[in-house]
Amino acid sequence: MKPIQDDIRHAQWRWDLAIASHGIHMHAPEEGLRMLGTAMDKAADARTKLARLLATKGITHEIQIPDISTKEKAQQAIGLNMEQIKAEKAGLQSKR
Repeated sequence: MKPIQDDIRHAQWRWDLAIASHGIHMHAPEEGLRMLGTAMDKAADARTKLARLLATKGITHEIQIPDISTKEKAQQAIGLNMEQIKAEKAGLQSKR
């Protein structure tokens, strides 16, 4: 699992730097796109390695990946109770 986790971690680092880095879009857009491309390559490598690992364990069926296409769906996929979080935040803000 370590090589798979490393690929995922490296993909995330590259994605963060390419997308979340303030100014890269203005000052070095080609470099940002290059880093995003390598992030996608690393993620694809992780998927391939994971599929091979699962196959050695006899798991050959398609693995269901949660829909994280929106912020709300991603929050739901990881089990965040947003109503509770919003209520707690409102309570903290009212104490100011």
